[in-house]
Amino acid sequence: MGFFKPKNRWRASEKIFPPDNPEYKHIYHPEKTIKIANLLFTRKCNLNCFYCRISGNINYENKPMSYPDKSDYFKSEKDTEYWIECVDRLYKHNKDVFLVNYGGELFLRKDMWKIIKHCNDIGINYTIISSCNPGIQSLIHEFFGKLGSKVKGFTASVDPGFYSLDQDNDVIVKSASGFEFLKELIALDLVDDPVAEITVDSSNMDYLIDTVKILSSEGITSSITFIEPAKNEWYDFSSITDDSLIVSKSQKIKGILRTLAESDYKIHMKNEILPMVYDYLPNQMTDCGIEDTLHNITIDSDGRMRLCLRIRGEYLPKIDFTDLLDENGTINKSVHNLYRFDKEKCCEGCIWTCPMMSKFESSGIINH
Repeated sequence: MGFFKPKNRWRASEKIFPPDNPEYKHIYHPEKTIKIANLLFTRKCNLNCFYCRISGNINYENKPMSYPDKSDYFKSEKDTEYWIECVDRLYKHNKDVFLVNYGGELFLRKDMWKIIKHCNDIGINYTIISSCNPGIQSLIHEFFGKLGSKVKGFTASVDPGFYSLDQDNDVIVKSASGFEFLKELIALDLVDDPVAEITVDSSNMDYLIDTVKILSSEGITSSITFIEPAKNEWYDFSSITDDSLIVSKSQKIKGILRTLAESDYKIHMKNEILPMVYDYLPNQMTDCGIEDTLHNITIDSDGRMRLCLRIRGEYLPKIDFTDLLDENGTINKSVHNLYRFDKEKCCEGCIWTCPMMSKFESSGIINH
């Protein structure tokens, strides 16, 4: 059983999907529908965080030969029209699809307001992810000035303990800046769904409950994730190799997650996701099902498909997103085999919550 009492909650490790049970009204069912699309609009960033290979350490030492160099990503970045076409095809495929708009730092793109305006115009669901660091905030204000309206979702990185830890630490400064900027967006009524993405590691997990409490008191929803290592050379999202930062399964973290699950704090899909996260600690999710149902896809800044946000892959990047979905939003079924090949070749597991979320009904993702 999961750690909730007295209710029985679905455990990921049981691989049981009882669709007729009303308690599982948001449970995943195996239809071939994209629920979440992660769009990496740019690899450029004004920060160089030690834990990042998406922007900071792209040319890492054991990078596979097939992976582009940093300069190649910058030269091959797709234009405004391309991304608007991607958005249109995703919307035709599934009107309830949820877009997670990533960088790098996407506000370095001067055209982001055009892309987000198009998202607003057609009514697609999305969130924008930014570090909100002081060096980028003027560009965010410029973005809103050109957009002339609010955004559906805005997500900033706010890690546990930002309010009391070392204020000379760049990660803490970024978190504190993200928190203050989310409050500013709320005060200006510029965002419908303000979210803090929280990355938990062994050094900050004791601060998690208080951090979520502070965020919730300001009307900010917490999306709780756990730090992940780069398990092999194919993992090009994280630069983490220090296992001491990894959170192991223990009674301590079980108690923390139970407290959060039983609270009234604003936490993204807490009843569905928190027990699954505990099941998969420290980073053992290998049965995400992406290769079978494509419920969670990722498009790189060059328009190439990735196995997932964590792994670019060997075979999938040979195709463009437009090879996956045609102009009518129909999936090219032959792509499933490319997912299977790359997953078998590259994946050694993770604890990324996004594919956990996309296994559920779209309404559960959007109305968290």
